[in-house]
Amino acid sequence: MVLKRFFIVALLLVLAAAVSACSNSGTVKEVVKGNEENTKNVEIKLGNIEYQLPSESADAEEGQLGLKIDFSLKNKGKESVSVSESHFELYSNDTKLESYDPEDYKEGFSGTSVAAGKKINGSLFYVVDKGSKFELIYIVHPFIEGLQEEKTVKFEIDGSDEKLLKTVEKLQYPSNSVQAYIDVFYYGKDNPNFEKWTGDNKEENLKAFDEGLMKALTGPSVLGEVDEAGLKNLIAVMRSATHEKVPTKIVTKSISKDTAIVEVTAKPLEAGVLKPVVEEKAQDFITSNPNASELDVQKLAFKTMADEFKNVQPSDEDVTIELQLKKVGDDQWKMDNDYKNEDFSKPFINFE
Repeated sequence: MVLKRFFIVALLLVLAAAVSACSNSGTVKEVVKGNEENTKNVEIKLGNIEYQLPSESADAEEGQLGLKIDFSLKNKGKESVSVSESHFELYSNDTKLESYDPEDYKEGFSGTSVAAGKKINGSLFYVVDKGSKFELIYIVHPFIEGLQEEKTVKFEIDGSDEKLLKTVEKLQYPSNSVQAYIDVFYYGKDNPNFEKWTGDNKEENLKAFDEGLMKALTGPSVLGEVDEAGLKNLIAVMRSATHEKVPTKIVTKSISKDTAIVEVTAKPLEAGVLKPVVEEKAQDFITSNPNASELDVQKLAFKTMADEFKNVQPSDEDVTIELQLKKVGDDQWKMDNDYKNEDFSKPFINFE
């Protein structure tokens, strides 16, 4: 019975690990050569321009980015003007680039009718190669009454401008945050940027994480004293082995306003091989010591697991999970506790 309770504890240990894991903008003046153009009937100005992650609906190849272009259009004429996304085209080296719908459809520009003297604001989204030179063209369609003779409006955009390239950096902030959580909770590393990237208090969160592990051992499956020293040593060994043998690939998949989805991929340590080893040693110990207490069995089991864990090898198969983060400050991303992030431990250790 003592042995059975210990393996319930081991299961709780893994569950607790899962449960406890709880802009710069491009300067238009420098990025665009002449950010305002006028025709007989319309005045077009470009606003903020920045790189972003293409939405899932975008036809983007690996390594490509999205380019978001904010604009305003004022109707200076006496008649209404119809304006849609199709009036704008983006080119790079004479190649027309594909547009896409943003993750938040409300940010997109589908088209509207602009009354005389009125102005509209909108955003355009294109799949691009970082650092290229771009030309945005506003095309006057001949079927628009009264506008047949207007010129085509062109804007040259420097995709290699330093300030515009800085907007790429913010795309990595959610990934940086996840890396900080992994370093502190799973690798046992002291990430000095934890609070800067996550907005969380590192010491408080690590304490809560570790207390969650310890609390699992004070539940109904453990009736007596807990071998805290043995458990802390085991956790330290697990973290050390994970840090050494489980490198992770962390990719920000999407950012939509204050929500980000980050993908974590790794080959978890196959710790399930420890179960028969610990069972055998614990059973031999109980047979030889029929009066052994639960604490005695805990000490043996935790020590055996710690000793054997150093030999555990990673899986041959990758495990990929998605985590959701919420923006809590300037360039700070925190684990979203309202999202199902309980799979956080899966890429690191598998006890099955």
